[in-house]
Amino acid sequence: MARSQYDAAANQWSFSLKNVPHEGFSSWGYELYTVKVDTSQDTSLSPPFTLDTHLAKKEYHVGDALKIDDLIVEAVTEQGNNKIYQNWDLAKAAGFSISPENNTALNTVGENTITVRYQKDGVDLSQTF
Repeated sequence: MARSQYDAAANQWSFSLKNVPHEGFSSWGYELYTVKVDTSQDTSLSPPFTLDTHLAKKEYHVGDALKIDDLIVEAVTEQGNNKIYQNWDLAKAAGFSISPENNTALNTVGENTITVRYQKDGVDLSQTF
C-alpha cells in the first residue's frame, strides 16, 4: 500500500507509487500521483466560516461604491470538505449575503462595518470586517 497525504486546502490526496511493485513493469511513469476530490456537489456548509479580506478594498471616500468582489470566504462542509469561494460572486451563489450590498454607495464618514451572513437551519451565522 502506498503512503498518502491529504491536502485539505486543495481537497486532494498525494501519494508516491515508487515502491509499489506492479507486475510486468520496472517502474511507474511518475514519482508523485494526486487525486483531486470533487466537492462541487457537497453544499452542506457547516458553521463557522471565515473571511479572507486581504485582497478586498478597505479604504473608501464618501460616496464610493462598496467593492467586495475580491472577498474570499472559506467554509467546511458537514462532510469535512473545505470550500474556498475565491470571490464574492461564488460566495453569493453558495448562499452567502452581505450588508450593505456590494456596489452600495458608502455615504457615512468614518468606519463602516460590512457583515457577511449565511443562514443554516434557521441559524444566522455572520462575520464582520
